[in-house]
Amino acid sequence: MNIKIKATGIACMLGDDYDRVYTALTRQFGKGSDCLFTERIAGHEYLQWVLPGDGWTALAQSDPIMGAQVREELKLRRQSVMGRFGANVDMANRVLTVPDDEYIYYKADAAGNIDIKFTAWGYRYPERVDGGNATGVITPNATTENISVRIVNNGRPVSGKTFKINDFKRVTDKDGMLCIGNLPVGYQFDIEVDGTKRHCVVTAGESIVEFDCTVYADVDINVLKDGSPAGGAVVSIDYDGSSREVTADAQGHAAVRMPLSPDGVLCTVTVEEEKQQRSLRMGPNVFDFSLISPVVVPPVVPPVVEEEENADPEEEKEEEKKEEEKPEEKPEEGTKEEEKHEEKPEEEDVKEEEKKKPEEEPGEDDGKSSGVGILPMILLLLGLVVLTVLTYYLGWCMLFG
Repeated sequence: MNIKIKATGIACMLGDDYDRVYTALTRQFGKGSDCLFTERIAGHEYLQWVLPGDGWTALAQSDPIMGAQVREELKLRRQSVMGRFGANVDMANRVLTVPDDEYIYYKADAAGNIDIKFTAWGYRYPERVDGGNATGVITPNATTENISVRIVNNGRPVSGKTFKINDFKRVTDKDGMLCIGNLPVGYQFDIEVDGTKRHCVVTAGESIVEFDCTVYADVDINVLKDGSPAGGAVVSIDYDGSSREVTADAQGHAAVRMPLSPDGVLCTVTVEEEKQQRSLRMGPNVFDFSLISPVVVPPVVPPVVEEEENADPEEEKEEEKKEEEKPEEKPEEGTKEEEKHEEKPEEEDVKEEEKKKPEEEPGEDDGKSSGVGILPMILLLLGLVVLTVLTYYLGWCMLFG
């Protein structure tokens, strides 16, 4: 792709050193995408510069959003070239001069990388009678607004998010922002995030366009208790730093819509003391609970001892003292007779037998009983006398030999 311009319509700022300067520039930057400068080919009445390949667009004809992006990239490229020239600032300014934006070309690849090329570099339009010349920067006459795009998820900015503006890929910074630049008021453009498109219009006083890319997940909870729907069961849900409680309906069912976290955090659902955890996804997320009532053991109630009503402790003590002071009661005579009768049944039997015997003569009985009683006493006395004599005799023998 060649860009032509009439030789008489522009003025060269490098003189006869133009080709030598180009050679020096290619040594510094090469001929790839890092080099802003294209090769000049001289022709009859025309000068032309060669752009590699196709798909190039002049900055003067660019979309406002794309043009703002190209200008931001162009600032960085100019600074790089100025640095290579060091103190020779005048030569750097000559090299970077172009007649106007019609001679600055750009194209972007699918990844959003921008390649920029200068044609007619080192040339400017000749001075006009009304003065001034083209500097390569078009000052817009329309009212503009400095536009930035901010992408949020569940109210929080999303850093490093890739999206598209007018089908051109962009990436947000650490604050979830992308500065587009000055756009004319009334300008329309499209933003696409994760396949969702939004049509935007630049409005005066509104510099930030916010795109909410929040995606929601449906959470369904089914609760059974002892095999039957647990209507009225309280369900607690903890997810992505937020908590909420819902109550199951008569069929034991509860439903909640939750913002889906891009970080893949776990969702915790709790019913009574049972918990379930899992990551949420787009579409339905079902949590089933089957609870069992605990077995209730009735408490053991101790027996109640009935006490006398209005019992006076002082009276009870006095009664106890009286009981202790009472003398032991003598048994009745009848009782004694019964005890004697029980203790000596044999004696009575003997007496009965003696009554039955015929009466003996009193003289004989008295003699016998008296004789039987005196004889043992006489023998005892004789034994004592003999013992005394023996003792005395033994003692005398021991004394006198």
